[in-house]
Amino acid sequence: MQDLTKNEMEIKVASLNGNWKLNTPKLEKVFEFENFKEALEFVTKVGEIADEIQHHPDVQISYGTVILNIYTHDTQGITDLDFKLAERIDSLESNNDAEVLDNMDMLKNGSDFEKRKAAGRLGNLRDERAVNLLIKALDDDDRFVQRASARSLGKIGNEKAIKPLIRILGFVDPEFRWAAKEALVEIGEASEDDLISIMESKNYHQREMAIEALSEIGSEKAGISIKKALSDGESKVRWRAARAVSKWYDEETVNTLKELSKKDPDRKVRDEAIKSLNIVESMVKSLFNDFEKHLDYISTDIRSKNIKGGKSFSSPKKMFFSAHFASPYRVRFYLYQGSKGIKELEKMKGDPQWGAIYLQKEEDLEKVLEAVKKSYIITKKDFG
Repeated sequence: MQDLTKNEMEIKVASLNGNWKLNTPKLEKVFEFENFKEALEFVTKVGEIADEIQHHPDVQISYGTVILNIYTHDTQGITDLDFKLAERIDSLESNNDAEVLDNMDMLKNGSDFEKRKAAGRLGNLRDERAVNLLIKALDDDDRFVQRASARSLGKIGNEKAIKPLIRILGFVDPEFRWAAKEALVEIGEASEDDLISIMESKNYHQREMAIEALSEIGSEKAGISIKKALSDGESKVRWRAARAVSKWYDEETVNTLKELSKKDPDRKVRDEAIKSLNIVESMVKSLFNDFEKHLDYISTDIRSKNIKGGKSFSSPKKMFFSAHFASPYRVRFYLYQGSKGIKELEKMKGDPQWGAIYLQKEEDLEKVLEAVKKSYIITKKDFG
């Protein structure tokens, strides 16, 4: 059986009953239940379907949770048979119609205890019909119903819930705020613009929860907002930004963290800034180790030796570049470029035959290695 193309897989995933993820080379979905017994019963039904069509998923089961991974073992890819199995598994969920309606009625008319249970169950059933009712339940008099409703809206993942959940981020109840934050993270990048917009909110609870959510969503756009929050007037926002920003560090961010670590009036901010600087330092060390491992792909005759504050590298007869560790947050390289020049390098005063380049982030690694390769070729040509 032939593997499907990426485009074919994306089209077929979109046609499934929601929440299937393309985790190449597997098709993955998480199912949630009230307890282990229900989860086990579901796995038994999946097993019966799998035996019937002679195709078997990988199954992980824990209390109330089942994770299915489907792929064609023979080809180590995804085929039509995998989607056939996914469709049959989805048909098991379609039999939950009566349960969805019963829990919706319970959420509207039940006791506080019944409403709490119904709100949680509707999230596990992941039925879009419950979205409006769960949004309304965010204002229920019972705080446990409120929190369960927020969590369930995240599980369902309907974008209609984003603005109501954003509002909750500013509430006094910390557990309710946290439940809303977790729900927005589950909804994912669709909630990003609204989260970024409340970084300007006068309510600092909204700002601090927005940072928590954006740091987990983890996009470049989220990083820009978190960097700005390093100068927020509220210390609870600043320390969260200082803790999160190491995912998006650059030279400007490092300098800001250094300033915060020494001068911020709040100890928590100073501590988180120091922790993030330590993370950056560790990442730069790891990047340099990766850099050295890749040198053999350029040439196996490159030799290195320790020098004061760094390392020098030769071809092996001629030293053609050096690495300097004056700052623990980036490595500065000096490379020989001769009269030809290397476009990746910055000019150096005094000797135009040499140039500089920095290794600080993962995206710098390829650029630095390419510059070293060019320098090696020029050195061999000029000096043999």
